[in-house]
Amino acid sequence: MRINLKFIITLLLILVSAIAAPGTHGLVNGQNPAQPAAAPLIDAYDPAHINGLVFITGNQGKANIFGIRILVYRQGEQIDDSPVSFNFGPHSPNGSYAAVNWVTRLDEKTPVNFRWSRSSQNGVIGQVTASSNVRIAIELYRPWIDTGGVQQQAIFQPQPDRRTILGEQVQNRMTSPANKRFLFKSDRDSAGNAGYEDATAMREMLVKDGQAQQITTADGSGLFLHALLSFDLSTNSTIGFVAMVGDSFDEMEREAIKSLQQPVNDQLDRADKNYQTTRTAGSGASGDGFEALNRIVCWNRFYDPVNRSEYLSPHRTPGRSLNSVDKISGSTVLGWESFLFAAMGAMIDPETSVSTARRILEGQMSDGRVPLRISAGSRSRGEPEVLAGRSMPPIGALGVWKIYLVTGDISLLANAFPRLLKWNDWWLANRGDGQAWRDGNSDGLLELGYDQELELGSLMRAQRTRTSAAQTGIFGIRAR
Repeated sequence: MRINLKFIITLLLILVSAIAAPGTHGLVNGQNPAQPAAAPLIDAYDPAHINGLVFITGNQGKANIFGIRILVYRQGEQIDDSPVSFNFGPHSPNGSYAAVNWVTRLDEKTPVNFRWSRSSQNGVIGQVTASSNVRIAIELYRPWIDTGGVQQQAIFQPQPDRRTILGEQVQNRMTSPANKRFLFKSDRDSAGNAGYEDATAMREMLVKDGQAQQITTADGSGLFLHALLSFDLSTNSTIGFVAMVGDSFDEMEREAIKSLQQPVNDQLDRADKNYQTTRTAGSGASGDGFEALNRIVCWNRFYDPVNRSEYLSPHRTPGRSLNSVDKISGSTVLGWESFLFAAMGAMIDPETSVSTARRILEGQMSDGRVPLRISAGSRSRGEPEVLAGRSMPPIGALGVWKIYLVTGDISLLANAFPRLLKWNDWWLANRGDGQAWRDGNSDGLLELGYDQELELGSLMRAQRTRTSAAQTGIFGIRAR
C-alpha cells in the first residue's frame, strides 16, 4: 500500500509540474528559463570578490560574463585584491542600491567603501572611496574562465582617454546571447591604464612602480585578457564610474557620457534615499532582524556558471583570489545550511531560493543520499569531488516546504518530491550490517550515517588515518 501511495503522489506531482509555470532558476522577473533573460544579472557573484561586480547576460549555452574588482595597494608594500574582513551594508534585492566596506591590511583604521546602483537595465553607476594614503586600481576580468573545462574568454582594450575600457566576449560570438560587449568609464582621469595577460605580473608592477604601465603585446593587437585603471588618491579620495553591457560600443559610450553628466555621488545618495523609503521595514528588534536577514541573503547570492543559475550559500571565500587569480576564482559550496538559508531567504529573493533547493537536490547520489557538501560552479579544492561517505541531515523536506509556502511554486514540489522520498528511504535502508543508516550503532539516535569506506576507500579506511578518525568523531557515530 505504501508503494502504491508513493506512486500515485509522484504521478500527480509530475502531472501538475507539466502544466505549471516552469521554475525561474534564478532568472530575473520570473522569466521562462528557455528564453533569454530580459535583463542581465548584475551583483557581487564572485565569492572571492565582494569588492567587485559580475555582469552576466544569457541563461543558456555560453553566457557572456564580465567582472570588475577593486584592488587596493601601496607602492613598495603590498596589494590587497580580495578582502579578508568586510561589513555588509544595505543591498536591495533588485540591485537598485548596495553598499559594502572592508578593511585592508594596508590601513586597518580607514575602510574602503564601495557602493553601486543599477541605473539602467544593462548598467550600474558606482563609487569607490578610500584613504588618501593608499592607491586604487579597478580591474576588468572574466570570472570562471575555465568553467566546465572549456576556455571562455573575454578581451579588453584600454582607451587613450585614460578613463575608458572596452570589453567583448570572444568565444562563439555567432551563437552567444545579446549584450556581448562591455564598457567601463570613470568620472576622472586615471594615473595609469593598461591591458595585460598576466594578472600576477601586473600586481607586482603596481607595487613596484606605483601605477600601471602598458606592455605591448607580441601581436600588437592591443587586446588583452585583463585591463585596469590605476588611481592616485592623494588629492581626491573618490572614484566614480559607470559600467554596462550592450551590443553597440557607440550607444554605450553615449549612455555613459550622459550618466556621468550628473555627479555620481549625488545619484547614489538619491538611490540610497529611495531604497530606505521603499524597503520593507519594521520597528524595534523585528525591523533590525529583517534588515539583517536581507543583507545576509543579498550579499551571499552567487552564480553557478555550469548550471546557469543563482544560488544562496553562506560561504563567501574572503582572501582566496590569489589561489586562482584567473582560473577558478571564487569557488564555493552548497551545504546543508543552504537549505535553511534558502528557506529564510525565500521572503527576500524567492527565485534564488527555489534555484538553490533545486541545485542541492541535483547533487543527489544514486543510493538516495544528498552529500554533505556540493561544489557549485567550479571544481572543489582539497577535498573529494563529492563528500560521498556522508549525507546532509534530513532537513530537505522542511526547507522545500518552507520555500513553497512563500513562493507557491508547485513545480518545485514536483521536482523535489521523488528526490526527497528517495533520500528519506535511504535513512531507513539497511547499510549492509543489519543496521539502518539512521541508527548505525543502535542507540536510538538519528545519526549522519558516515560510510568511511565509500568516502575514503578501503586502503585508507584500513589505515585509520587521523582524518578519518576525526571525521568519525565529529559526526558522533561508529563508522561502518
